[in-house]
Amino acid sequence: MTTIDNHKYQTNQINLYNGDVKLFQHKDTGRWYVRIWIQEEQKYYQKSLRTRDEGMARRLGENEYLEIKAKRLTGRKLFKVKLHQVIDEWLKTQMQKVGVSITEGRYSAIKTQTNWLKKFIVKDINIEDVKGDIFLGYYKWRREQRHDVQNVTLVNEKATINAIFKYAMKKGYLTQIYQTEFQVIQKNARRRDALTIEEWRKIYNTMKSKEFLEDGDAVLKVRYFIRDFTVLLANTGLRFGEARRLKWRNVKKVKSHNRENKNELMEIELFADMTKNKKDRIVQGMRGDVLDRIKTYSNYKSANDYVFVDNVSGNQLGRDYYYRAWKQMKLMSGLIDSDKEISFYNLRHFYATMRLYAGVDSRSLCENLGCGLQYLEQHYGHLQTKMMRDKLTKGIDKETKHLLERE
Repeated sequence: MTTIDNHKYQTNQINLYNGDVKLFQHKDTGRWYVRIWIQEEQKYYQKSLRTRDEGMARRLGENEYLEIKAKRLTGRKLFKVKLHQVIDEWLKTQMQKVGVSITEGRYSAIKTQTNWLKKFIVKDINIEDVKGDIFLGYYKWRREQRHDVQNVTLVNEKATINAIFKYAMKKGYLTQIYQTEFQVIQKNARRRDALTIEEWRKIYNTMKSKEFLEDGDAVLKVRYFIRDFTVLLANTGLRFGEARRLKWRNVKKVKSHNRENKNELMEIELFADMTKNKKDRIVQGMRGDVLDRIKTYSNYKSANDYVFVDNVSGNQLGRDYYYRAWKQMKLMSGLIDSDKEISFYNLRHFYATMRLYAGVDSRSLCENLGCGLQYLEQHYGHLQTKMMRDKLTKGIDKETKHLLERE
């Protein structure tokens, strides 16, 4: 037994198992405590043994050590972990996968999903205290936050939440099998809502208006970037995330080989780490003049600079800027009252629809969009059917055509 003189709460100390276990007696109460250093978690485990008897303290201390050793062998954690801590830890594992098994865009989407989870369970409670049935109200809560959220988005968020809890079980943060409970919704693949020509006119006319452009930060030219971002999406069919990651080295103006097309064109080289399907692709698009226009107000024009950029920091323009500007555009144009859900993704669909009507063959369009023929048929097959009907009924009198269309 050793006397500890430099601790005001301790009087006697006993070392067990070569000092791995320390028993000490409280100076005032006389009760014995056990203290064990947990190397894996970099913390001391300390517990009252609820006895003043030294012999009993030795036996209880040894039992405590053996139980802890057994838990450590099975991978279980001794200390409770906060939910937000687990989320952040899991996110780090996903970040390490960027460029290997997931794209930067995928990681960004995952991070957004975890932010929604943190907002849903605001209080940073221990992960063990999160009841699985709390998620029965998740979908309703998400729709209260954003009424236009799609089923497919919610299903993807559910998958991320389940992955986090699966990770927690693997790491030993949960002592029993954990099962989240969500309402059942269908991740239905549905036709994309196409913008009409009139809706596109409203969007573009609003975005090029002085009222819209000057409503944002005029110095940073945020609204100018978003106007031209919108034009680029509508004329190339790029995905939102692909366009955000564009750097000047990825884009160039090209001349059309078609004598009838005198408009300036653009060619975009996407690398695998920029695309959803992790494949390189070359995208042909119209409105190459937009690239020149961006350079008139951008402070960053070198090959490795982002095309759509924060004019101060040089980083990618933040997502919130896009969403706020889009919402403002819908308010100013009157599209906020539309029954149709209008988002940046509609611009990709608008592009695909216009190209199909222009007679572009399906295979070429798939290559430009970075999708498969099955996807094109699933989302745009109804347009191709209508176009084929128009061709097959060409020259038939109006009455007969009307009867055919009714059938």
